This record gives sequence, structure tokens and C-alpha cells, in this order.
Amino acid sequence: MADTKELLKKNRSNVLGLCLILVIPVAVTCLFFWINFHTPVIFVKNDVADAVEYAPEEGPYTLTGQWLRYAGSFRPEELDGLTGEHVKDICYIRKMSGYTYRFTLRMGELTEWNFLLPRPHSSRLWLNGVEVIGENGLSSEDIYSFEDYTKEEEVEVVLQVTSSSIYDVYQGIMIGSKASLAAVQTRWMILDLVAAGMSLMLVFMCLGLFLPKRSETYLVWLALSALAEVAHFMLIARHPAINFLRIGSPTFYRQLGFINYFVCKQFVPVKQEKRWDRMVLAVVLLTVGGCLIAPEHSNEWMRISYLCYLSVQAWILGQGVLHQIPAAKIIMIGCMLALGNELFYQLLYGGVIPQGSIDIQIMPAQYMRFAYLSTLALATCMKYGKKFGEAEQLTEDLERKVQEQTEELRHTNAQLVQTQENRQRFMTDIVHNLRSPLFAMGGYLDLLRDEIPVPTREQEKYLDMLDGKTEYISKMTDDMFLIYRLEDGQLQMDKKSFELGLLLEQVRQDAQAKGQERGLQVELDMEEPDCFLYGDRFRLKQVFDNLLDNAIRYSPNQGQIRICQERVDGEYYISVEDHGPGIGEEQQHRLFERYKSKGEGGKTGLGLSISNSIVQMHDGQIHVNSTLGKGTVMTVTLPCENFDEISTEFQRKIESVMI
Repeated sequence: MADTKELLKKNRSNVLGLCLILVIPVAVTCLFFWINFHTPVIFVKNDVADAVEYAPEEGPYTLTGQWLRYAGSFRPEELDGLTGEHVKDICYIRKMSGYTYRFTLRMGELTEWNFLLPRPHSSRLWLNGVEVIGENGLSSEDIYSFEDYTKEEEVEVVLQVTSSSIYDVYQGIMIGSKASLAAVQTRWMILDLVAAGMSLMLVFMCLGLFLPKRSETYLVWLALSALAEVAHFMLIARHPAINFLRIGSPTFYRQLGFINYFVCKQFVPVKQEKRWDRMVLAVVLLTVGGCLIAPEHSNEWMRISYLCYLSVQAWILGQGVLHQIPAAKIIMIGCMLALGNELFYQLLYGGVIPQGSIDIQIMPAQYMRFAYLSTLALATCMKYGKKFGEAEQLTEDLERKVQEQTEELRHTNAQLVQTQENRQRFMTDIVHNLRSPLFAMGGYLDLLRDEIPVPTREQEKYLDMLDGKTEYISKMTDDMFLIYRLEDGQLQMDKKSFELGLLLEQVRQDAQAKGQERGLQVELDMEEPDCFLYGDRFRLKQVFDNLLDNAIRYSPNQGQIRICQERVDGEYYISVEDHGPGIGEEQQHRLFERYKSKGEGGKTGLGLSISNSIVQMHDGQIHVNSTLGKGTVMTVTLPCENFDEISTEFQRKIESVMI
């Protein structure tokens, strides 16, 4: 106590802040009292409620006042001859348990009046002797018109409360226009979903923080507390879509408030911690014992223990506020909001505060206890934020080094870009410098052949060798330049829709001409002769020419080469089959690698690599199936034509052909 007095003297500003925080429960109670006092109600006077002068669209109205009460559970026809007593301010359902209530309701135009019972559980309702709510009760999502049950403007209402159910507060019968009651239902749904959703988000947040760092065990306690609030919200929710889990009671879930005490200790250092722990555990044990010994007073036991938990936490947090602990101020505000909410309901149960919009239409109990959990979550975030701040401080040097390395990499990248540009210019110059003399050499060879009309066999041999070498160097130059454009991403496909059969026939004729001297036969087998393909016709012809060149080169004299086309699962399969020596399995894996040729027959070693790249740019593939001594099958798969990409002109042509 002496330490506390000394602390108060040294921290007068903190004392003022603490006093302002302590005013919160009173402010919350006064605010709720003001809202309830201004709630639209219709008072029952001498067991008669006159609603003739009230407008239904200005509702909904809550029926309260002096109801005629009968001890016991009776049906309307059983009340005749019984003597009842007038009771005032019906609001406490636990006091209503085992009683039957009756009053008369006078209305104007019945077509405009509807009624809604927010929580019909454990209640039975009769209108002019007609049972509206039976033993199983109605759903609170239903709005009923008085006109459906009576044609009279004066209605006798009999309400029988069979048990105390799970609720403390009786929420009455609400009457008004259908639109006003529907607005209340919408508000219920929104508030219930928001309340349960926020608590679930808090559960996931705590688990998400705990899993990466298992040492923060208080996060598990906070998650359990939030999960208990989710179950609590589902229990007290008004809308039946949410109110499907009815386990325990509201006072039972408030009893779990001792969990928050163990969470608070993580943010506020507690002097004589073990003494406080023993005190809280003693309250838990006394509450459990009291509920077992006197179960009829279990709610009172649990309500008192909940206030004890809040008081202990408020004392500890108050010490933290005086010691200038930022988290303690935040959690203290949440604790005071929960305490103010509890104070309001105690006054409501006692009849000091009238029944009204609070708890019937808004139900702040869902949010005041969640506000406490939210402040604990906020304090958790602040704790993690402090740790992250320290981590950021430690990484400043690393970031500085990263920036330095980034600048160095940027400079290196600029040098690489410059090197690439130089490489591009160099390659272009090489191709230009090679093509010019090759073109001149070809011209000189043509002139030389003209100068020698009838060359000797030896002269013909050397002229053919010169032609072959010139063609080889020219082909190698073209392949190298094409490879460069492929690697540099400069080669663009000029894709159009064309008839695949015409292309394959042209390729076959060219191959037949090349293999005619060796007696080769090139056949074409088309499954769909009139099929169309979307792609670059020139480049795809280059692919098929290259595959057939290889087939011609390795086929035996008088051999046969077969070109096949078929369509399978939305793809075209074009295969080139020869009966040459075949390719070994090890060589098949390296067949499409660049610059791997042995240089046989004047090959540059780039043809298959170029073909594979072109096919891949058409979203296709080249497959090899070869057996030594039997031959090779090279298969090109290409996607079938996508008509969304066909030019409008060609599409009209296809449609005209189809017509």
C-alpha cells in the first residue's frame, strides 16, 4: 500500500489518465440508459395496451408495462376464473419462469401491424385463443401479421414462459410494420456475423502468430478466450442461421474470463504474482463448488466470479498504467468497457434501467467483451511491433550493404547491356561480311561454268565441290544468324491461318525432287486433307524441310520416306519416318542441343535445334522415336487451329466454304 501511495505522488499525470479510464464504466452505463429510455415502447396499463394512436412504420415498438401475471403454466381457456396480479417492467426472464402473462392489445388497421418475438425459446404465445407459438417455438427470422390470426382490432395476448432458457433478459414482443421489423432482423444478422467474424479473425491471428514462434504460449490462451466468445456469440445470436450451437449459458462463458488474467500478466509485470494466481484459482474453485452445491444459484455464482476476475485484472492494469506501460493503458480501456457492460446488465436485471433498444436490437454484450479481447490483441500487436522494430534496427546495415551491392549489380548490368549491343552489332557485321563475298563467289562460279561449256570430269568435280562448300558456308551463316535471333528473342512468328495439307504436299514434292537421284520415294498420308493450322507457314516449312533433309541424308538408296498427319485430342501429329541406321539412345537425349553435330555430310549441327525452337514458339513439341538398324520417326505436335485468332477475312472464307 505504501508503494502505491508513493507511486501516486510521482505520477500525477498518469493518475489523472487512470481516473479518466475508470469513468468509462459509468459513461457506458449512462449511454445505454439514455438509449433505452428513448426506445419506442407501448406501455400496458391495467393489462391493456392501446396502440391505436401509434404509427406502425415508426416502430418497432416493445410491449412493456403492467401485465397480468398468473403463477403457473396455463392455456387461455384455463385463465378464466383465476386471479392474477399486475407486474411492472417485464424484463427479467429468469423471474418470469413458471408464470403465465395476459394483456389486451388494441390496434387500428390490422393489415399494417405485424409482430416478432426475438427469442421465442421456452415460450408459448396465444392471440385471441389461437396458439401462435407452440412448445417447439417459432424462428426469430419469421415476421407474422396479426391479420393472419384474428380479424378483431382488440387482441388478447397470452404469454406462457415455461423455463428460464439460456437467457437472462426477456426481450419482449415487438410490434410494428413489416419493414420496421425486417430492418431489425437485418441488423441482427449483420451484428451477429460481425461479432462472430471478428472473434474468429482474432483466433486465426493468434494461431498465426503462435505457430511460427511456439514460445509465446499466451497467444494460445488468447485464442481460447476468443474461441469461447465465438461459441458465446453463436449461443446468444438472434438469427437462427447463426444460433445453432446452444451449449452452456452466457454466464458460463463469462466465467472463462479468468483466462484473460493470464494473458494480462504477459504485458504488465505483477508483483507477488503467485499470490494473485492463487487468488484467481481460488475464485474458480469456489465458483465450481458453489454451482455443484447450489445449482439453482449457479448463474449468481458465475456472475460474481466474473466480476472478481474483472476487478483483479483492473487492479493489475491500473498498476501498469501508473508505471507508464503503454499496453496497460490500452488493455485497461477494454477492461473498463467490459465492466461498464456488466454494470449496465446488472442494473437492467434489477429493473433500474428500462428495457429498450440496447440488448433487443443492438446487444452490446457481443462487442464490449470483444472490445476487451481486441485491446489484448492490440497489445499483442504492439509487442510484436516492438520486436519487429528491433529487428529492423538490426537490418539497417544489411539494407545499406544490399543497396551498395544493388548499385554494383546495376552497373554490371549496364555493362552487360552494352556488351549485348556490341555483340549484336558484331554478329550483324559478321553475317553481312560473310554474305557479300559468298554472293560474289556464287556469281563467279556461275561465270566460270559459262566459260567452260563442256567441263572435264575433274573440272566438274572441283566445280561441284566449290558449289557445295559455298552452299554449306551460306547455310551455316544463315543458321548462325537465326540461332542468334532466337537466343536474343528477336525472331517473331508471322502467324496466320493456312491449309496444312497444301504445305505438307509442297514439302513432299521438294523432298521427292531432292531424293530422286537416289531412287527415294516420299509418301504423304493425310488423315484430314482439308485441315487448317494457325502459325508461321514459312518457319514451319523450314522445320519440315529440315526433318526431311535428315531423313533423305540417312535413308538407304531406293528407300522409302513416309509423312503422316493425324489429329488426336486437339493436336496435330505430323511425323517423318525413314528406314535409316537409327539413332542411339544416348544421342537422342542430345539431339536438339546446339553445336553437337559431328559435321557429317555438310551439316552445321544447328538444324534440329532451330526446328525445335520454332516448334516451341508454336506451343508444340518434337518427339524422337528411333531404333538402331530400323530407322527413325520424328514427330511434330502442334495445337489445332484456334478460331479466335483467325483473321476476319480468312474466317469469312471458311464460313463460305462450309456453306
